[in-house]
Amino acid sequence: MLHLGQWPPEVADVLSVSLPTVYEWFHRFRAEGAAGLDHHPKSGRPPTADESYIKALEETLETEPAELGYDFTLWTIERLNQHISKVTGKQVVDERVRTILKARDWVYRRPKEDLAAKQDKEHREWAEGFLDELKKGPATPATTSFSLWTK
Repeated sequence: MLHLGQWPPEVADVLSVSLPTVYEWFHRFRAEGAAGLDHHPKSGRPPTADESYIKALEETLETEPAELGYDFTLWTIERLNQHISKVTGKQVVDERVRTILKARDWVYRRPKEDLAAKQDKEHREWAEGFLDELKKGPATPATTSFSLWTK
């Protein structure tokens, strides 16, 4: 647009950008050609959860909490995050820990509790038989010609 004779303020209005942006684009184009208008990666704050953090996280997941002196037997996100923060000195929000674990295909599952040992054997057998009888009933209700809809 500048090459076609439009003034920088007109270009800024048409493209809905600030005037300094138009000048920045112009100077980059003059210095680098069309390649200068490509998006450049932005520097930013480096991630807190770097490779050393992730390594500590994975090593901790491979270790039972009792081996590290804890009274619990299962890692939760909160407990895991607190432990890793204590070990590495890096604070990360719980949601970020979830994202890291999901990206590395770590899955949290609650252990299934089997209460069979605490149940009365006779009552359990009766209940299983009763459920089997209920399952043998008709799967679909009997068809009827009765209808609530009328013309």
